[in-house]
Amino acid sequence: FEGATCVVTPRAGQDEAAVAAIEAFWRALGARVVRRTPVAHDADVAWVSHLPHLVAFAFADALRQAPSEVGELAGGG
Repeated sequence: FEGATCVVTPRAGQDEAAVAAIEAFWRALGARVVRRTPVAHDADVAWVSHLPHLVAFAFADALRQAPSEVGELAGGG
């Protein structure tokens, strides 16, 4: 977990000492701990994970409509 991001999403009213202990656990493993509300976490993940997947699937679907010879022009980079 060294250098990995770990998101802690405490619920409203959760014991702060318990949340701090969880964050300390992850930091001890080398993680970079960030705190988000569950709603903020879901919104952030939508931007960095779900939206790129949606765009990739839409692009792959669009390629099915392209002429077969366009593949000859595709590069490796």
